[in-house]
Amino acid sequence: MSPPSVRPEQQRSGAGSAAVRAALEAAKDMGERYVVVLGHPTYCPRFGFTRASPHGIGLTIDVPDDTAATSRC
Repeated sequence: MSPPSVRPEQQRSGAGSAAVRAALEAAKDMGERYVVVLGHPTYCPRFGFTRASPHGIGLTIDVPDDTAATSRC
């Protein structure tokens, strides 16, 4: 899952948060136990995401370690 993109004039309206929460709820409803997101290190933790690397999750592309996060549904 990637973080949502929200038009600048709609940012801070709750649209991005609503989209993330809906995606996490859908994943939970489908029986998914974990969700991995490539996102901003200060935005993702508000949804329970933590750094993925301590869980042995990494990427084959060059991105900062704090942009890959995992969350338990």
